Amino acid sequence: MKQENGWADWLDQKECLGCRIIYSIFSSFPPMPSARAYNVETGEYFPFDRLRSLPNGYEMAKAQGIAWTCNCRGRSQNLSDAQPFQYVEAAMGGDVQDIAARGVSEAQEAECFSQYERELVECSAFSAMTKNPDTYVACKQQAFLNYNQCRGY
Repeated sequence: MKQENGWADWLDQKECLGCRIIYSIFSSFPPMPSARAYNVETGEYFPFDRLRSLPNGYEMAKAQGIAWTCNCRGRSQNLSDAQPFQYVEAAMGGDVQDIAARGVSEAQEAECFSQYERELVECSAFSAMTKNPDTYVACKQQAFLNYNQCRGY
C-alpha cells in the first residue's frame, strides 16, 4: 500500500479502543437468529445477526446508537446539540472545607464501619463455602459500596 499522506492514511485504517472492543465482543458471538440488539438513540430493536455482520466496530457502535463515543479515524464527537454553559459561583458560598465535609456523625460513622466489618466476615465465609476467590473480591467491593452509601457518599 502506498502511503501518500503518511500518518493520515495510517489513521484512516485504525479504530479507537472503544470500536475495537465493540467489534471484538459482538463479532465473536455465535449466530442467534431470534436475538435482538437495541439502538439507544432510536429506542428500536433490530436483529442481532445484522449487528454481527457489520464490518467494523464503528458500524456496530453506530447501529447501537453509540457512535458519538467514537473518536477514531478523525471523527470528532458531535457536540452540536450541547447546551452552552457559564460558570456561576454557587449561592452557598462559605468555606470550601465546610461545604465538602459531607458525611455523618461519629456515632453513625462507627455504626457504618461495624456493618462494613460484619459484611467482610460474611464475605470470608461465603468465599470459603464457594471456594472461589473471585467471590470474595466481588463481595468485598459490594461491602465497601454499602459502607460509603451508609456514610452518605
